[in-house]
Amino acid sequence: MRRLLVICALLALAAPAGALAVGSASGDGWLVVRNGDNGDGIGTDAKPYDARPVVTLVVTGFVIGHVSDQGRIAIYDLDAADQSSPEVTGASRVRDLTTTNGADGTMWKGTDFRFRAVQGTYKVVIWGSGVYVFAGGHGNVTLTGSSDTPRSDGSYSLNGGDFVSVPLQAQKTIGVSTAG
Repeated sequence: MRRLLVICALLALAAPAGALAVGSASGDGWLVVRNGDNGDGIGTDAKPYDARPVVTLVVTGFVIGHVSDQGRIAIYDLDAADQSSPEVTGASRVRDLTTTNGADGTMWKGTDFRFRAVQGTYKVVIWGSGVYVFAGGHGNVTLTGSSDTPRSDGSYSLNGGDFVSVPLQAQKTIGVSTAG
């Protein structure tokens, strides 16, 4: 019985990984954030930008994640031609957002919610604590850890590298752009 459970678990993990590998393009990279925390909280409904985001990500590819503690997320769809829409479950919708360049977005907040934005180009901004992110494709990310407790602000891995503490603030590149 144990062997059957182990085999089923391995198959369940291998199938999505295989699907991602088939859908990967040359130059794509990966970002994984575990238990990210900015130390600032989520700001207020009127001024969410008073808090520093844990993750600000602009990626062509996909982003999936979970905020296990209190958090806020804004997702902007930067490619109106794509056929998919971001999904957030377990959070309350706060409001629709529009930027000066016309990108439409939505902001949600809550505790213990999940999100995904796949098959497109997205800007994803996440505030709060208990932030878990898995992203694939190519783009840029800004990570912000806590200045008060730098050892408890989570860890991240970029493009298959080792996990390291989330820095106070750093901008990184996911994958390598193949345009040229």
